[in-house]
Amino acid sequence: MFSVGGEALTPAKRAALEAAGGEVYPFYAIVELGPVGYACSRMKTGNSVHLFEDLVAATSRKRLAPLSQTEVESLLYTTLTPFASRVLINAEMDDSGTIEQINCDCLYGQIGYGRQIRDIASYGKLTGLGMTLAGTDVVPILEEVLPKLFGGSPGDYQLVEEEGAAQTMITLRVSPRAGLPDADSIRQSFLSELKQCYGGTLTTRVWEHAEGLRVVIADPLRTPAGKVLSLHLLSRSAITRPSTKGRSE
Repeated sequence: MFSVGGEALTPAKRAALEAAGGEVYPFYAIVELGPVGYACSRMKTGNSVHLFEDLVAATSRKRLAPLSQTEVESLLYTTLTPFASRVLINAEMDDSGTIEQINCDCLYGQIGYGRQIRDIASYGKLTGLGMTLAGTDVVPILEEVLPKLFGGSPGDYQLVEEEGAAQTMITLRVSPRAGLPDADSIRQSFLSELKQCYGGTLTTRVWEHAEGLRVVIADPLRTPAGKVLSLHLLSRSAITRPSTKGRSE
């Protein structure tokens, strides 16, 4: 039995765990809020949880995700319990999802948890391999540090969070305009700088152990509007794929 959290449970991740004979139950928690919801045995697909309505009140609004210019259903939370670490009113956590009423005969449903949040994903944080990094920490590395070290300019280095065969992969795309620098040197420099960020040391260890970070010498991906963003954190189906000539590691 696998209780999973920290990043979105995608169909590929669920399939990999179930193929190994496991049962998968996503949970949803936020440091500033505590527990938000947990899946029951009836939730066999998707990234869905029962909303713990005695702990938090939740609503949503449509907005443009700042790192992708894609419209998302942004979740807002208000703390209800006197034991919450913070008092929050309609606070956005850079997460998106759909809140809806459900009829579920599980124990959660019987005690009154009659709403679920489904298709939970982050649109403003990098959450690959269960590690959470703020975009504001990572972007300066991509736009300032790496161009200074290896050449190029802002827009030549792009971090893409994408789904691999069984786990999330983090791809650092480097434009050939930067002068085709050595991919391994870029990777080591990026990880070294990442260690200086909040949570960066643990993230670096996890990414290295899981071999979850790769460097690709190729043009950065563009949005449908032609923009090149330093971070792509949402589904790659919304991204225009340019030709990828070059070498990778």
